[in-house]
Amino acid sequence: MSDYDLVIAGGTVVTPADMFRSDIGIADGRIQAIGLGLKGVQTYDANGMLVIQAVRQLTFNQQTQLIKLRGLVRPEDVSPQNQVLSTSITSLELEVVGKGIINDYTYRQNPIVRFLEKILVF
Repeated sequence: MSDYDLVIAGGTVVTPADMFRSDIGIADGRIQAIGLGLKGVQTYDANGMLVIQAVRQLTFNQQTQLIKLRGLVRPEDVSPQNQVLSTSITSLELEVVGKGIINDYTYRQNPIVRFLEKILVF
């Protein structure tokens, strides 16, 4: 039985703290597990490609955004400055999550609050 939709086998996982060889299990388009011996419906042999993940938190105008980038890169595509061009990343997954005054304002308030705002003019 397959636990994941896709398994990237034999990749080199690179995190800010470590670098190690591992498999990556993906289900519903998201990384669900990192470990050896994972089983999937489809298996992609990364053949030593680097599996990267980068996280950046930006705060501005009372708004906080968390940006996560994941993907595969050939080791030769990493520059001496430890940079990778976005055109060199394959299987790219980008996630942006925002929290703060801008996002909070875009959500519709409940009916009671809207009613009170119309009656009570501040």
